[in-house]
Amino acid sequence: MIVKNNKGFTLVETIAVIIILGVVLSIAVPSITNVVKSTNKNRMISDAETFISEVKEYVESDTIGNTPSDNKYTLEDIKGKTKLSKSPYGEEYKKNSYVDITNYSVCLTDGEYKATTETEGSIKVEKGNCSNG
Repeated sequence: MIVKNNKGFTLVETIAVIIILGVVLSIAVPSITNVVKSTNKNRMISDAETFISEVKEYVESDTIGNTPSDNKYTLEDIKGKTKLSKSPYGEEYKKNSYVDITNYSVCLTDGEYKATTETEGSIKVEKGNCSNG
């Protein structure tokens, strides 16, 4: 009597599983990447709003009148008062990031990305630095 060993998978079954996993990964990876990008963008917008709030608090509590001549407070100006350190992209926020207190516009940068106030008051995130700060 001949005993046939039926353990294991055939080459065709193994290739089919690999192809199916490849298709699933090709669909999942871009979706996950978009979620991560969106989350980082939203956190940087939140950090910019926090920076504006901290500058407002600093200006309101400034009894000496240390307003910069250009009306722009940088991270350096309010050091020790701000909770901002690293951006969601993993870089330290640059000291030339600023809030212009004439209209509370913001430019918060980590050297690669920046969060800036648009004309209607919303904040957008894009690649770049604060050009004047």
